[in-house]
Parts: sequence; structure tokens; C-alpha cells
Amino acid sequence: MTTNVELGNGPGLGLAPLSEAEVTEMANLGILRRPIDSFSVGAFRYSKLKEAIAQAKRQLSERTRNGSKV
Repeated sequence: MTTNVELGNGPGLGLAPLSEAEVTEMANLGILRRPIDSFSVGAFRYSKLKEAIAQAKRQLSERTRNGSKV
């Protein structure tokens, strides 16, 4: 059985709500909606937290070398 979370209508997912017709059509066609994590560092986006942390550390190191305040 398909759940509301799999259809993208679960609470707290941070996704745009779908109409009942869209949810019905998705269920009928076997389409599942999955949220994807995205991590932002400045203007850059990463799908992996490890990469975002590495970029943030690079930026922090660069600011420190240039004498900028954090």
C-alpha cells in the first residue's frame, strides 16, 4: 500500500502540496515522490553533507587567512 509520505503529502516534508487529483494520478501510475536533502554554503548547493562541510571549512580557512572576521 502506498502511503501519503510516499505520495509527497506527508506532514513536515517541506514539499509543495499536491492536489488530490495529482495524488490520485501518481498512485494510479505508480509514481512515488521522494524528498531530497540539499545543503547550501553561500551560493553553492550540495547533495552530500560531507561536501558542504568541506566547502564551509575552506571558506572559513580563507577568511581566517585574509584576516576577516568570521
